[in-house]
Amino acid sequence: MPSTVAGIGPKRVGPFCGVVFDQVIAFDTEDPARQARQETRADEQVGDLGTEAGGDPGVQEEGRGAQGNSQEEAGQEEAGQEEAGQEEAKRGEDAQEALSQAPRFASNSRGSETESRRIPGSSGRCGGESLRRFRVVTYQAYNACGLIGTEHNGVAILDEDNAQVLCDDIARVNSGWYGVTPEQVAAAERICQMTWEEFRNNVNGNPRARYEI
Repeated sequence: MPSTVAGIGPKRVGPFCGVVFDQVIAFDTEDPARQARQETRADEQVGDLGTEAGGDPGVQEEGRGAQGNSQEEAGQEEAGQEEAGQEEAKRGEDAQEALSQAPRFASNSRGSETESRRIPGSSGRCGGESLRRFRVVTYQAYNACGLIGTEHNGVAILDEDNAQVLCDDIARVNSGWYGVTPEQVAAAERICQMTWEEFRNNVNGNPRARYEI
């Protein structure tokens, strides 16, 4: 739907007008370092078992048998985790289908002082998954029920999983009438390159954030 105001680009995303940069990013919120530590500890336990066996062939054989049992148990546990993962994926698909039927990016309160609150169910997971999806856009103006204001411009972050405006007016200038600035595009690109921890800290520390993630 083209904008009704001359000078504002035609592309719109929700209430944001004159969109130029538009990119969806996703974060795996599981801690890869924690998983690596768990795998290291498991390897160390197997190594200790062989060390304790020393030069006694009987003890070494017992250690290899214990290691084989551990591997078999690990295989059974992995199969159980795979089955649980399939169930979680199914729940995630159901949640995504429900979200797709909801209105996209309904506008939130836009006061200069925004209340920091946590959306129920936005603990970093959607439908039991560890993947969190966000959309980063640059915009020239904000459409507030038909009133298009160029004083609101810059970079906005949209929560794709919860269909909400998460944060906006990043790198704002006095007016978006003359187009998106190179600095705003650069700010959007920096956001897309952040790690999950950097992204969370950046959003939660922004006074324009609608809620915490």
